[in-house]
Amino acid sequence: MNYVAGLLLLVSHNEEESFFVFTQLMEHEDFGLAGFYVGKSGLSTWHRSSTWRGESHGEPGRLPLLRRYLRACESLVADTLPELREHFIKQSVQPAVYLHQWFLTLFINCFPISMVMILWDVIMCEGLPVILRIAVSILQVLKDSLLSMEFEDIIKFFKMMKTYHDEDGELGAVKIGQLLMKHTEHVHIPDDTLQCPWRSFSMKIVVGHHSSLPASHGWRSHR
Repeated sequence: MNYVAGLLLLVSHNEEESFFVFTQLMEHEDFGLAGFYVGKSGLSTWHRSSTWRGESHGEPGRLPLLRRYLRACESLVADTLPELREHFIKQSVQPAVYLHQWFLTLFINCFPISMVMILWDVIMCEGLPVILRIAVSILQVLKDSLLSMEFEDIIKFFKMMKTYHDEDGELGAVKIGQLLMKHTEHVHIPDDTLQCPWRSFSMKIVVGHHSSLPASHGWRSHR
């Protein structure tokens, strides 16, 4: 969650506004990101004030919503990228190797920040479930490269994606992000893949703000 809070502060430069958007991301029914940090007991494993100070809580093994998203993504990969899935199985590459970081940080700790901004535009407009389309699109775009790698190179590749640089620098990362988002438009998510699972988790926490996100507190992407 610290990555999410940090990005909001980076974009907004206003702590009050950033905190408001942060709580909406965690608790609004269209996002329900708090469900990624809620244990089986139904009690939140995060505390807003401590998280905002930079402290983190929670155990990966106690995140049922995250596991549901992981299973949903695995199912989509099996349907749309069977060859890549078989290659990962052969190389003993578990989905959690890359999906945990992608989902828990909403891609912030995984790609250049200029590319992350493009991804976040779509997430803020369409809600949390769109991360499944983004994840599948990333794998589809990288398929040929990943199929040519063995275990150690695959792991290294995923770790190095954040430090992507090319001759165009930031502009290149932005272009890649834009092309990737175009690609997500062609990824179909069956209606029953995620039947609004975030609602049952996000509503366990009482929200101190209005349920809707006013335009004045909207996402402002810096390009």
